[in-house]
Amino acid sequence: MIYGFCTGFATEPLFRYDVPLMRSIIEAGYDYAELPLMCLQNLEESEIDSLSSWFSAPVMCNLFPGSVPLYDDRKAVADYLSLMLPRASKLGVREVVFGSGKARTYPETMSCNQAYDALSDLIRTVIAPMAEDNGITILIEPLSYGECNIINTAEDGYNLVKNVSHPAFSLMVDVFHMSNNSEDPGIIHKAFDDIKHVHIAEPERGLPVDHFSDYVSEALSILKAEGYDRAISYETEDGDKKRALHLLRSAI
Repeated sequence: MIYGFCTGFATEPLFRYDVPLMRSIIEAGYDYAELPLMCLQNLEESEIDSLSSWFSAPVMCNLFPGSVPLYDDRKAVADYLSLMLPRASKLGVREVVFGSGKARTYPETMSCNQAYDALSDLIRTVIAPMAEDNGITILIEPLSYGECNIINTAEDGYNLVKNVSHPAFSLMVDVFHMSNNSEDPGIIHKAFDDIKHVHIAEPERGLPVDHFSDYVSEALSILKAEGYDRAISYETEDGDKKRALHLLRSAI
């Protein structure tokens, strides 16, 4: 098991590239800091090279910014990935989480079925092959109903993985979104073989230091019972990261 801390909700403004925070995460004892991939978009290649001299991580989150038009411009998608995936690979990243609610939200001009088919095809023919070329697996992140209008539950994500059926495309689960959607955490049993990464947070993106809520505790218990032994990250506001890490290690 390796333990990480996502920087996205711990910065002001959100999703900012924050080197002091990254260093503090490692100093607190975590195995890696999980960065939003999109926060590297405006860095120069020399800055990426400098970052790679001291920083590496197995996973990043936030694959696309909202400005990338997933449903109507494949060239823009490919151009973005041709810049960002090699950068991720240079930093040791082997998995990138595909949450990106704003980019993933389909327009009112499309039906849900049309959007699902378009998204599936885009992943199968553009996103996953480009990721595979860079030694990276893309992990779909189901998002709360209020954040996105497609792929909201872990069940949805599991079904999408089966539909796309590409070796460089799999599933992650975010217990925060599962709780928001009142989803039965038992879905973890069904989807376990496809779950390659986990995010956790308490309500309002709280960082727990003394105990987990009942929902998070149940989800962690299921992961432990299934023998989960991959990366798991807090995706929360900042706080007492050392105590939070001790709590997580004790639970799983």
